[in-house]
Amino acid sequence: GTGWQTVYKDSGFSVNSLKYSNGVLIGAGDGGKIIKSTDEGATWFYLFKGIEKNLSSIQFLNYITGWVAGSGGTIVKSTDGGNSWNNYFSTGLKHEISGIKFVNNDTGWVISNNNNEDTSFIMRTTNGGFNWSKQDSSNRKFNSIFFTSVVTGWVCGDNVKLLKTTNSGTNWILTSNGVSGNLSQMSFINDLTGWVVGSSSGIYKTTNGGD
Repeated sequence: GTGWQTVYKDSGFSVNSLKYSNGVLIGAGDGGKIIKSTDEGATWFYLFKGIEKNLSSIQFLNYITGWVAGSGGTIVKSTDGGNSWNNYFSTGLKHEISGIKFVNNDTGWVISNNNNEDTSFIMRTTNGGFNWSKQDSSNRKFNSIFFTSVVTGWVCGDNVKLLKTTNSGTNWILTSNGVSGNLSQMSFINDLTGWVVGSSSGIYKTTNGGD
């Protein structure tokens, strides 16, 4: 039998990120396009055409509230399950947002990379995305961000870059003992247990928060 079936294809639209939550699929991609399916991908419809930026990151806090981010520091927000995207935020960044993570309606973080200058940034908001402040910068590329609470989170990136905060991002410490290569994605189930994927073909697990 066929292992994978095509459920969506548009030669003029590249889907860069896809999220599933509560029976709903939402995809985001080039040209500011956002698509949605409520029947597991059998049918799709466009949601948003208000900007022309390429979109690459999606997060939904619950079935109502979600954010999509992409090039030029762009962030748009939905408060009705993705049916409309009326809130447009500017982070002050001029380059692509490669990761976004909110822990509640107000507090969230993004990571962004300026490939031309080999500089990466961590930004935080405490009012739902209306205002952003820089928390950290690096000369290594950031690839993924994850928070388990308002205070505890991690950022991973190239050249064994794995940072941890326990004070909401005010300070970040290097915590990459035992891992190697470029680190691309990670996931945690609580403050102690998590996994990170590296370019050295490794999947690494921690049971003490990476300390």
